[in-house]
Amino acid sequence: MRAIELKFHRAMLNIYEQAKREAHGYQATYFKRMVAEKGGLQAAKELIASDSASGFTELYMRGCLHLSVEVLVAYHEEYHELFTDEEIAVAKAKLDQLSYVHEGHISI
Repeated sequence: MRAIELKFHRAMLNIYEQAKREAHGYQATYFKRMVAEKGGLQAAKELIASDSASGFTELYMRGCLHLSVEVLVAYHEEYHELFTDEEIAVAKAKLDQLSYVHEGHISI
């Protein structure tokens, strides 16, 4: 695993931990299991491509959309080399549908 992929994997685990703290105890067990089994990069690619948005919707409902995989992929440019332009566009489109406004770099 390349260093950037490992860093991204850790960022994925970190958004899970942050969501538990900031999203009123939200425990995305499916997300955590998926990251553990497939690795952060593959999990992110599958979640971005998926039409199922249960975790994404849950974060939105709890006011914590900044902790979504979509924000990590769309707005953290250091990880853009891991994703296609289409994957990044899909992540941004999902956020746009909910009128998400990115307010700068969030430490993940």
